[in-house]
Amino acid sequence: MMKRLLLYFAITLAVITTASAQGQYLVLTQGDGTVSKFLLADQPVITFSESNLVVTCGSETLTTPMAGLKTSYEDATTAVEHPTFNERPTISFGEASFEGLKAGSNISVYALDGRVLATTKADEEGRASIQLSGLGQGVVILRTPTRSYKITLKR
Repeated sequence: MMKRLLLYFAITLAVITTASAQGQYLVLTQGDGTVSKFLLADQPVITFSESNLVVTCGSETLTTPMAGLKTSYEDATTAVEHPTFNERPTISFGEASFEGLKAGSNISVYALDGRVLATTKADEEGRASIQLSGLGQGVVILRTPTRSYKITLKR
């Protein structure tokens, strides 16, 4: 059983490494018919726990029994050939800046108690910046449409 798991793991890693540059999904079909998809460009991490396969991708984790599990790959279809969305901020001089966002995307800064401290929207070229200076000090949450960042503000 262990040799089979190691071989399965090695083959999966080899295919993921090859396919990740091609914009594909790892598709897992569980024994009960449930289908889960993971974009390979997001670099899903595959591990094993007892007789389960564990896939972690960003903040999502799937734990599924190996029995009856089928894997396949599917091309990621998109109207944009090479999307350029990059929601990671550049933070300098009291400002968080973004490039490559979807036009009109909302960016917000929240206090830990849920209060909205600042908001802005991405322009037509997908750029946005939001002032962090003047928000005081302490931990805040910088939220984009798909990700949240915990930031400690200092004076």
